[in-house]
Amino acid sequence: MAIRKLGKEEWTGFFNRFSRPLVTGRSIEYAEIRILSDDDGAQQETGWVPLKGISYDAHGDTLDVAVNNLDHLIAHPKDIFVDEFDDTVACLEVVRMDGTKDIIELR
Repeated sequence: MAIRKLGKEEWTGFFNRFSRPLVTGRSIEYAEIRILSDDDGAQQETGWVPLKGISYDAHGDTLDVAVNNLDHLIAHPKDIFVDEFDDTVACLEVVRMDGTKDIIELR
């Protein structure tokens, strides 16, 4: 696996390409979301739930991770790292301005 940092200019296009198969029904993906912060430690936001898609709104500077019954919004992400193998995304790490990390594992 290779972990790489996505440049901010890549975010919109990357998540549009990533989510396209989810929208057209060609692929079923599941996500688990955890939040890591200095104040609260590790907190599980979701268990393994069906993933509807991930999108980045450049105008609002917001990343939206849509899963069943939840839109997990991350305002003003600072950095996004992706762990991928053969064009398959295994995990995303989103770093917020305050250093909090949102870990989105995929399968």
